[in-house]
Amino acid sequence: MKSTEPVAVRKIDLTSHTDKVTSEQAAVETPVTIYVNTELVATLFATPTALPELVVGYLVGEGILRSFSDIEDIAWSEGTTSVHVRTKPGAQVRIDAAKVIRVLTSACGSSEDFHRLLDRIDKPFVKSQLRVSASEIAGMMSKFNEYSRKFREIGSFQYAAAFFGSEMKAFFEDVGRHNAVDKTLGRVIRTGLDSSQVVLVSSGRQSAAEVIKAARVGIPISVSIRGPIYSGVLAAQKTGVTLCCYAKGPRMNVYSELERIILDR
Repeated sequence: MKSTEPVAVRKIDLTSHTDKVTSEQAAVETPVTIYVNTELVATLFATPTALPELVVGYLVGEGILRSFSDIEDIAWSEGTTSVHVRTKPGAQVRIDAAKVIRVLTSACGSSEDFHRLLDRIDKPFVKSQLRVSASEIAGMMSKFNEYSRKFREIGSFQYAAAFFGSEMKAFFEDVGRHNAVDKTLGRVIRTGLDSSQVVLVSSGRQSAAEVIKAARVGIPISVSIRGPIYSGVLAAQKTGVTLCCYAKGPRMNVYSELERIILDR
């Protein structure tokens, strides 16, 4: 299925005093329904591309499945947006985990409330020995921005990418920042990349949801051009993820596990 569709648009420019009707591409959003062992797990409103990556990233990132090895088969068709996952015998399917995460990320009470919710989930702790220099992070962001510019004719997309060393191993766009991250994590998982050596890069703000998804996959460093939400900082401290935000040009802010980012001499 296509990620964009043409729409008619009237463009008014007061600087050049022009008024014309033309067409442009608009981002597509559609419900993607996920079934695990015939049970409805979730419906995501997403751009209908890279559906296997989206589903795998979502299921592992939300803690519904432990790992890609739990999956026996993934079935979908190009003409629909329903994805059916069948797990191996003995695999633990934790569908209730997604409900806890949704409560967690929508919490707006006290920090004590947040900590109690965070402690309720089956959270991982990332112990990777990965170290990356600040100049390497800047280089990744430069490549990420250059690549995403190719897609920016459509202003409604969010982007995410995975870097292994200095090489971009995955890049995805979606109308939702969560979905773009899920697709990227799904590619890391499905290709068997060593997640302990991966840097996740995204264009969206960093909340607890994004941080915990990265931690569940075992990714030690999450970088964004946007800023963090307080829940994201707390989640990073709880899960051992290095959270790096406002990564623009030579500047960046690091909020947790500071030693993973090395200052160039």
